[in-house]
Amino acid sequence: PSTDFTRTIREDKAQQGLLYAGTETGAYVSFDDGANWQRLGGNFPVAPVYDLIIKGHSLVVATHGRSIWMLDDLTPLRQMASGRTGNGVTLFELPSKVRFNPVIGFGGSPQKGYVSYHAASTSHVSYEQVEQPDGTMKNVYVDAAANPYDGVIVSYYLPEAAKQSADLAVVDNQGNTVRSFTTKVADASSEESAASGQKVPAAAGVNRFHWDMRYEPAATLEGQELADWDKPVGPKALPGSYTVRLTIDGATHEQPLEIVPDPRLDTPAEALQEQLDLLLKIRDRLSDTNRAVSRVRKVRTQVEDWEKRVKDSDAAESVQAAGKDAREALTAIETELVDTTTDSPLMAPSRLFEKLNALTEFVSLAEGAPAKQGYEVFDELSTGLDDLLETLDGVISSKVRVFNEAISAAKLPPVG
Repeated sequence: PSTDFTRTIREDKAQQGLLYAGTETGAYVSFDDGANWQRLGGNFPVAPVYDLIIKGHSLVVATHGRSIWMLDDLTPLRQMASGRTGNGVTLFELPSKVRFNPVIGFGGSPQKGYVSYHAASTSHVSYEQVEQPDGTMKNVYVDAAANPYDGVIVSYYLPEAAKQSADLAVVDNQGNTVRSFTTKVADASSEESAASGQKVPAAAGVNRFHWDMRYEPAATLEGQELADWDKPVGPKALPGSYTVRLTIDGATHEQPLEIVPDPRLDTPAEALQEQLDLLLKIRDRLSDTNRAVSRVRKVRTQVEDWEKRVKDSDAAESVQAAGKDAREALTAIETELVDTTTDSPLMAPSRLFEKLNALTEFVSLAEGAPAKQGYEVFDELSTGLDDLLETLDGVISSKVRVFNEAISAAKLPPVG
């Protein structure tokens, strides 16, 4: 603008014609060697920009009085400057991503709407958990700068908002789906709601989606409240070649993605594969555990509902006796599968879910093949789960069957 003056200009050496400028009021970008300029807005404040530096795929901005800022992925700007975008849906190119395990200091379980704390080296930082538009939770620091996102940032442009659905999938070089996300775009007059879980943004303009580089986590248990560090997560994807597929209203667009190993480590690829294989087995057993708990609770709830329904009938005594027998057997299995006393101030022994969940943490703690003990503990826990699943099938085919026979003998009138 004619009312502004420039303090610094930098050329992006990765893309000819792409320039960045810092002025007395902010930062600007030019896609045509300075013939035209556009302000870099977003959440960047109005502030004097004294210097700029390009580091890899990031633009580092030094302001006077408003600290240092970073634009964390220049790939979309570089692709726009090259003229490789077009006017339709554009899935921008993806820079390679380093796989590493970030270390987050220990802290209390965060509560939405409150300031929480966790350790950072010899000090601590405070933060708030804020829900993002895609449905995920983000730690917004009160007294510290934000960390770079630990995952892959997928950027794409939509000339208009999606009308039906927005899907995003990550596929490995064998064609296997590592992770997929779906968002159904509900009509304003429809009762259909968006799919649960992380949402794929589908608004007109440039959108961003964050993939944490992990496989699908274990199936969740409805109503289960866990601290952040206890919530099951999927294993991290291995270094290698992947494809990101974005499907908007049925039209698919693809870009290659390369995940590279941590350059500080020399872990063999075979060791990481062994780790992934065991972590996927643990995840699947966690899912089996949660599904079994859900089955127990569903059947027990049905038994309780029928007991209430027959309490004033002639068959109440026999039905309730059979119901009590079935409920007690189901509860005994549930208490072996999962800790049911999490809301109590008293400590309780860990059950199968807690043990499998903890095993995930131990196996994934280092970048390497699992120790022999990891396999031994998994085999022991897996055998214990199989025994409980067999017991559950037996209870349903015996005690629950007896209860159903008592219900049938009562000849209760149908509802309605």
